[in-house]
Amino acid sequence: MLKIMPNDAHFYEAAQLVLKATAKDSIHLQLWEPSVNSNSGTYSRVLINEIHLKNQDL
Repeated sequence: MLKIMPNDAHFYEAAQLVLKATAKDSIHLQLWEPSVNSNSGTYSRVLINEIHLKNQDL
């Protein structure tokens, strides 16, 4: 559903598809990116995009 290099337009299209395919009145989608620090060996995630979409917005 999302392309290899997701941008805002692709992310919004994916949100619309999910909302249309489910029987929900709204959805909340988040796109996370892994963040690895090789010096300290820590792994975390960074939120890079987030969409709140309601059925009435379509």
